[in-house]
Amino acid sequence: MTSYLPDQSDKSLAEFEAEISGMETIMRAATQQYIYVSFIYTYQDFNDSDLDKYVSFLESKTYQKFDNVILDGLENGFDVAIPIFTKKLAKTIQNITKRSASEIAN
Repeated sequence: MTSYLPDQSDKSLAEFEAEISGMETIMRAATQQYIYVSFIYTYQDFNDSDLDKYVSFLESKTYQKFDNVILDGLENGFDVAIPIFTKKLAKTIQNITKRSASEIAN
């Protein structure tokens, strides 16, 4: 099997985790861009009056409380899930590169 990955079988799990963590900025920027495009598409047909009403709703105390609860829940979930995901992904990548290196050697 041909591998397009460089031989990195000697990298430690910590090095793989660091590389993946380093991708966070790029992934965050891409996600932010996707959100902006989605908002533009979603709200393109709203008139100024409807947008004003929507902004008033978003600024209400009730919505702010709801939003805070949702964001806190998401943050807590991500705080638990991301380290687990990162370790599993790093281990998977490490196993793939070891397998690829082994197949190239054979």
